Parts: sequence; C-alpha cells; structure tokens
Amino acid sequence: DEEQKQIDFAEVQTAYQLNLRPRNGIPSAINVELGKYTQELGHKLVIYAIERAVAQIANPSWGYIKAILNSWKKAKATSVDDVKKLDESYQQRKAQQQQNRFKNGRRVVQKESLPDWAQPDYQERDTPDDPAKSKQIAEMMAKINARRKEVL
Repeated sequence: DEEQKQIDFAEVQTAYQLNLRPRNGIPSAINVELGKYTQELGHKLVIYAIERAVAQIANPSWGYIKAILNSWKKAKATSVDDVKKLDESYQQRKAQQQQNRFKNGRRVVQKESLPDWAQPDYQERDTPDDPAKSKQIAEMMAKINARRKEVL
C-alpha cells in the first residue's frame, strides 16, 4: 500500500513536470502540497486538475491548480466522474441563468425606481428646527473651522 502511494505520487510529480515544465524541478513547497493533495483527493484527481489547468491556460500557476483542487475538495469530489458531474451541473446552472436573463427572446431590462425627491410632484417636508440640535451642529462646525484654521 505504501509502495502504491509512492508510485501514485511519482505519477503526479511526472504529470506536473511534463505539463508545467519547471526549470529547476518542482519547488519543495509545491512538492509538499502536491503530496498533501494526492493523499486527500487521490492521484487521478490531482493529475486531472493539472491537465485541465494546462488545457484552459497555456502556462497556469500553481495557485490556479490549487484553486481547482480546493473547489473539488469543497464539493467533496472523489473521482474524475464526480468532477464531470460537477461540470455538467455548473453548465446547466449557467444555461438556466442565461435563459432567465432573456424572456420571450428579449432581454429583461430592470427599471430603477426614482427616489421620492426626484418625483415631479415631490413636496419638501417642512420640519421645524430643533434649537438644541441646531446649537450642537453650530458648535461642531465651529470646532471644525477652528481646526481647519490651525492646519492652514
């Protein structure tokens, strides 16, 4: 079993090197993370993520591959078939969203409602001033103006 794990990990390392072609071999930090993902998700999923990333982006970063692996881990995918099912459901959701944007062949345009003050019949409410509030505001403005004069 331990020997098989080493063989599986060697396959992952080979896939990484063949697809990403690192100049000085696989950096040790990435190698450790590759091992962790291989243990958690299995070597087939890690290899599939590497190949998929290269197919989508010519020269993907390790961060991009990690993001793919983390999304599969979060979705509890344990096999390539699980990932393909996730892709299928994503495509269906995407198509449904696209369909919802267009009704009867026309794009649905949402109209914004104008605020009350922009309505043609708007009447400004006359609210009596609170003398205590006015005094407090005047004091605050005096402090602000005094500080402004100090700075200038």
